[in-house]
Formats: sequence, structure tokens, C-alpha cells
Amino acid sequence: MAFEKHPVFELPSSAGEIIWRYMDFTKFVSMLVKRSLYFSNLLLLSQNDPFEGLTPTTFFRHRNWHTIDDVDADVRANLARWPAGFTEPQKLEQVRSAREDFAKKAFYNRKTFYVNCWHMNNYESPAMWSLYSIKGSGIAVTSTVEKIESALKPAGRKLYAGKVRYTDYDTTPYSSKNLFSNVMQKKISYEYERELRVVFWDMAPGGPYRDFAELEALVVPPGVEFECDLDLLVSAVYVSPASESWYRDW
Repeated sequence: MAFEKHPVFELPSSAGEIIWRYMDFTKFVSMLVKRSLYFSNLLLLSQNDPFEGLTPTTFFRHRNWHTIDDVDADVRANLARWPAGFTEPQKLEQVRSAREDFAKKAFYNRKTFYVNCWHMNNYESPAMWSLYSIKGSGIAVTSTVEKIESALKPAGRKLYAGKVRYTDYDTTPYSSKNLFSNVMQKKISYEYERELRVVFWDMAPGGPYRDFAELEALVVPPGVEFECDLDLLVSAVYVSPASESWYRDW
């Protein structure tokens, strides 16, 4: 298969760059038994990072726009091209409404996204061991973008992949109106994760066009699994350096 192309998703410059997936032993066994990769629901991940999938603080600057003169220059230029017949207050209200609608869409659509996360690094990371595995019983597998792209078998479903962008949510301008942008960025405090993210967007039925009430009531699984050729995927298996000798031998 090949990952779907999309401007939001930027892959590493080298398809052979080493990527790591850290996990506890039970997840490693599950991967082996099911011969699959697990994609976690984005809403579930927001329990650890409440900003997952949300629009940054800078997106909401429109709430301080009281007149056209307050509007950012790029937005004001677009307003100037609107058809005649709209008054300036009407234009301003339309823009405010559209931005609030997008923020709500991002909030409710988090439950329609599923992600599989990897750490980009040429070496083992003590921080990743401590965060994503139980002390002394962690496992890590290495792969490459090229391998994961070849190994996954999505059965006709679209998968996207790219590097997560880390930004200052309080100062970095944000103007995108694409939900993928929210999924593929995190607060700069998570920059140490160096995350490569594979994304599945479950748009059936109705996808992003479902109304907010329907999305709020939608019951989704905590994750989905995609069949994967592990012989193609895995370059090497590492045992936590904190593990006991008996565990490494086993």
C-alpha cells in the first residue's frame, strides 16, 4: 500500500529513518498474536493530553474582533473580495460564526480519528522507556517509514502518515480550516516525543458532515486494528534496559 497524499502530512526526508514503538509486554504479545498494529482513538488519547485534536489558543483571536479594523490582515483581504450586499458587521459575524463552527467540528470529530504513534530517533530513548512501558518489562520495536508503509494492510481504507508539528499554542498563528491540521500538531512541551503519526479517519457513515448532536452521541471503540506483516515491519526488538536478566533471557 501507499500512504495517502495530503499537504498536512510531511514524511521524514529519508524513508529509511529509524522509528521506534515503545510498549509494555502485553501490548507486544497482542501485536504478535493478532499480527496487527493498534490505532488508538484520538478522544481516548486526550485523557493524557487534553489538547489532542483541538485548535490552539491563537485560533480564537476572532473573539476579540469588534470591528473590521480588528480583523487580521489576511482575513480582512478575503472579506474585501466578498460579493456586494454584505455590510461590514455582517461579514464580521459570518467569519466569527465560521471559525466557531470549525472549532466545534474539531472538538467533536476527535472520536472519528485513530492514530498509531512512533518515535523518530537513531538511538534508544530513556524518556520513551519510562513513559510508554512498565518499568523493567518494556519492549520496543524498530522499523522505518518505508517498512511500515509496505507492511500495513488497510483493506481499502485510507491511511495517512507524517511528522507531528510542535507549536506554541499561545503565540504561533493558526489559520488552517482542515481537521488534519489539528490531528497532526501538539503543544511544544511534547517536542521530545519526535512523533511520527499514522492516521486513520473513520468517515463512515457521514464523516465530518455529521451534525454535532450526532457526533456527540456517537459511540466508538477505543481503538481499531490494521493487519500488518510483522516480518516486513520489524527491524529489531529491544528489551527495556531496566529489566531483570531472567526477563531478557525469557
